[in-house]
Amino acid sequence: MGPGARPGAIVVAGTPEPRPCRDAWIEFDRASVEPGPEQTPPLLSASLEPLETNPWDSPIWSRSEVRFHQRDWKSRRTIIKALFSDETADLAKRAERIWGCCSMPQILMDPHGLPVLQPGWCRDRLCPACSNRRAHRSREQLLKVTAGMNSVRFLTLTLKSNDDSLKCCVDRLDKAFKVLRASAIWKRHVSGGLAVLEVTRHHRTGHWHPHLHVLVDGEFFPHAMLKKAWLEATGDSFIVDIRVVHDRRSAAGYIAKYITKGTALASWGTDEIIEFARALHGRRLIRTFGNCHGVKIDPKPEPLTPDGFRRLCTVSLLAAAARALMPEALAAIDTLKRVSRLWRTVFPDNSPVDEPRPPPTAGDLESVCEFCQELQRLADEQHEAARRTFVLSSLS
Repeated sequence: MGPGARPGAIVVAGTPEPRPCRDAWIEFDRASVEPGPEQTPPLLSASLEPLETNPWDSPIWSRSEVRFHQRDWKSRRTIIKALFSDETADLAKRAERIWGCCSMPQILMDPHGLPVLQPGWCRDRLCPACSNRRAHRSREQLLKVTAGMNSVRFLTLTLKSNDDSLKCCVDRLDKAFKVLRASAIWKRHVSGGLAVLEVTRHHRTGHWHPHLHVLVDGEFFPHAMLKKAWLEATGDSFIVDIRVVHDRRSAAGYIAKYITKGTALASWGTDEIIEFARALHGRRLIRTFGNCHGVKIDPKPEPLTPDGFRRLCTVSLLAAAARALMPEALAAIDTLKRVSRLWRTVFPDNSPVDEPRPPPTAGDLESVCEFCQELQRLADEQHEAARRTFVLSSLS
């Protein structure tokens, strides 16, 4: 390390200055502006000014975070600000989790020795990006369930509008649906199915409107009989809709879209978002019953490092090495960008559209894994050396 080098830096021959990595990854992999028309200058201060007391007031985003959330950036911002405005610790913790979603993607190596991208999803149902991903993964499972049904029908159950809290409305809807499923007429016409909860809010009255979208398997269910059964289950609600499903793939996609609620939340006020977050916390949005009971529709969250996988390095560390013009890092990123669209999200591909990009070979990918592993080892050594230097200087 040269005389002017800073701790935690990668020194590359031929470069005028050492380039920081690991501890100084923020310098290279943080974007101080948000995408879109609303641009916010970086807020930096050496003292505890008011701007530093609220974590939302000084947004410094990682480039990976911006790229993964760019489509729903405005909705995500609205949700995080609303959760941070609540004084309780549980919603603030959820806001921090959503805020850090995909901010530090990891590069893993699978059991076959090939690189795998782990973006670091927050998995919170209020996160627009994670809910979109959850809906996409659930759609295929929903299609498998509907493919095994004999006669599929699409049913919508609603409650009469009132000014009750969202929690009371959802509790009442769940109880009424349970009573309906226990009725003799339901058991005679329905053998099983699945239901998805959707929550809307009337923009003029401010009333909550939770309702269930249900895919049922069974015999013909006369609308008048269903209407009467739902009135008996609720006591005051009789508006139902039932129709035959001809395209099962479209029905699966239609049901799956109700899992995604982040974009709709952006049009609500802060108090409404907080009430929604509290009322639906811990509730199942998808439930199965009858001959479909026990079928897993909602995919189980994958661990950050699955069994058999090994962590190599962070995306920011590889990007920092590339910005330091390390040839191996540039070659590694070029190889990864040819693997899939997901890699091109964190490493944008600026090559012409009509230029052919052949997929990398297994040998190329193994070389990427070896380089990333070596890069992380060098960064760890430099980090440990910097730590020892700091400790010794503080004791002297």
